[in-house]
Amino acid sequence: MTAANRRPYRATDSDTAGTSTVTQDYLVPTGKVWQVGVLTAEFGTAAAGNTCDIQHDSEVTSTFVNLTDQMLNFTKANYDPLSEYPDNIELEAGKTLRFEFARGTSSTCASKIRVRERDA
Repeated sequence: MTAANRRPYRATDSDTAGTSTVTQDYLVPTGKVWQVGVLTAEFGTAAAGNTCDIQHDSEVTSTFVNLTDQMLNFTKANYDPLSEYPDNIELEAGKTLRFEFARGTSSTCASKIRVRERDA
């Protein structure tokens, strides 16, 4: 049996405020599999135009697909995939988990992921 290592979280911040779209990618390392836990998206300033898509790369096309509905008008939001899916979402080595932030006003943004990592 392969040991699963809990990773409390990995985090990415955009230190520069702005209104452009920001993507923050988390790449599964070679030889590993991630079971995705709670995901957190955060804006530095609340605004009506703030949105975030949490995505993964598609198995079929070379595009990204949303894990859940777009999150709108928030400062900090947590998303637990088990609230929508019956089993843990697993991402294999080389796959990407992406946060795509659209900032309505000049704001910073940050993301955190909690994963359980095991050998492939």
